[in-house]
Amino acid sequence: MKTLSSLRFPKQLERRWQTGLPIDSLLSEEGGLYAATSLMLSGGPGSGKTTLACDMLAGIRHHEEAGAPKWTRLPRVLLVSAEMTEADWALYVRRHPEWGPIPVWLADDVAGASLWGGLSAELEQGYDVVAVDSLQELFLLFKDELGLSLPRVQTLFFSLLRNHMDGANRRRKLTSFILLQQTTKARRLTFAGSNRILHFVSAHAELHVDWDANPRRRFLRLTKNRRGPCGELPLTDPPTR
Repeated sequence: MKTLSSLRFPKQLERRWQTGLPIDSLLSEEGGLYAATSLMLSGGPGSGKTTLACDMLAGIRHHEEAGAPKWTRLPRVLLVSAEMTEADWALYVRRHPEWGPIPVWLADDVAGASLWGGLSAELEQGYDVVAVDSLQELFLLFKDELGLSLPRVQTLFFSLLRNHMDGANRRRKLTSFILLQQTTKARRLTFAGSNRILHFVSAHAELHVDWDANPRRRFLRLTKNRRGPCGELPLTDPPTR
């Protein structure tokens, strides 16, 4: 029988990915997103989930590029997009050119092939941080393709993520995940079995927008965080998605 004091962990678990954004102060006590963690960003349509996730990925690359020694490799990031098409993203990048270097895996490009096999093979390449936009759409695609129930799809997907968080990929990266999920007006996750996600993730951040009184007023609230504090953070820029 092990004791808590006897537990050991890889040195890589101490790695923190800093975005250069104010959210770093909430992600952990030390600042930034720790390796092998999962962050869920939830919010209603237009609350800015996709924008924040892409800003985080771009910030991670820029922060490391600006602050790391020249011989240090840039962190490997990936955007998994199950909602938007290539044309959609092309228009987005016109407004956000800083997102341009982010590698993207588009579910829309996998027509006629296995979505599950394609995404599994891509994650096998080994990434430091992966953003998934969005869980709901990806689960529905996998449900149709695999012919499984939604709870079974969730179990398989979280097992896949856990393997990569543990470094079971080609580069032995302890992958961190940013998982986007839409909520209803009642602020509830929009598919059955949502508590499974809340139990799985290391942290949960809700994006709120005051659509009625002041649409430009929005804030982010961390309601769960195993690596740092919970609290609120004002977001000054207007939401775009």
